[in-house]
Amino acid sequence: MQRHVESYECEWKKAIETPEVLKRFRHFVNSDAPDASVVFVAERGQIRPARPRKKHLSRHDVSVCRLPDIVADTGVCALVGGEQVAVFRVGDKVHALGNFDPFSRANVDSSRGDSRADLPYMCTSG
Repeated sequence: MQRHVESYECEWKKAIETPEVLKRFRHFVNSDAPDASVVFVAERGQIRPARPRKKHLSRHDVSVCRLPDIVADTGVCALVGGEQVAVFRVGDKVHALGNFDPFSRANVDSSRGDSRADLPYMCTSG
């Protein structure tokens, strides 16, 4: 336990102090637009993400950015037709799926995710 305590590093502090990491903290890989879908509502004296309307994205290949724009084995969020899409790079393959998590009722923060796990194969781009 002591070794764990001594080796602790705050990931947020590192992100703020490291320009290369900090530039990954933006809503969309292909746009500087703010995330207009982040809306909060009051519930029991607290705020929570508002429930989104039902969205259906079609399955098709689409270019959203250059492969080097996505750090290997991580993910980003892209705007595709006004909808948020989580895009994950595994080696030189790209996988994408809707960015909304129905369990937490919020958009997924895919910008720091580790994509080495098996992912649903929604669309690809070589």
